Amino acid sequence: MRGRRNSELGRAGGLGENPPNMSQTAILWIYIVLLFLGGLMGFLKAGSKISLIMSAAFAGILILCNTDLIFKRNVADMLATVVLVFLLVFFSVRLV
Repeated sequence: MRGRRNSELGRAGGLGENPPNMSQTAILWIYIVLLFLGGLMGFLKAGSKISLIMSAAFAGILILCNTDLIFKRNVADMLATVVLVFLLVFFSVRLV
């Protein structure tokens, strides 16, 4: 079916694009905070030390990728992508 003329799909700033003020770095910082808070919640609610340790470890890796302290930008981007894909697959399997 063909889209209507008032569809947002073909316009700049439409679907699939980041909001104008959100950079990839800011989005990754938000994800890092939520990742760590999720591990902290697992520890506080269920006493899961491994949840806290793993969330801190993955958050640490993503922080190193996001700040360019150790890795060059292209290596950091690749490593961050690998970590995020791993977490996506892991939590998708846990969801099902």
